[in-house]
Amino acid sequence: MVTVTLLTLGGLWVLQGFAGYIDLAANINLAAEKMGVGRFTASESTRPIGIAIAVSSVVLYLVSLAISVSLLRARRIAFWVPLAGWALWAILAVILMFIVFTSDPAFITSFSNR
Repeated sequence: MVTVTLLTLGGLWVLQGFAGYIDLAANINLAAEKMGVGRFTASESTRPIGIAIAVSSVVLYLVSLAISVSLLRARRIAFWVPLAGWALWAILAVILMFIVFTSDPAFITSFSNR
């Protein structure tokens, strides 16, 4: 039951976040505007990185789903699989977002001046 719940929540997370990562620069600017910080200037790598985050979320979700279903059919414990898939995706996303944010020094400076 826990595995199914985690997979359901993961699927919703992937569906909800996909479009946001595809248009990453616009979403960063929207968030920055709401926070009252400077404007983000997208580099050439921003769009490909956003796409990489979106695609990796789908791929890791599908891999987690396949492994979980296989383990559940074998009547083995599988709750850790969606958690591990999410953890791998989160590490990858943090690293890629760090690259995106550090590509605009003015944006970083606007945070440190607050």
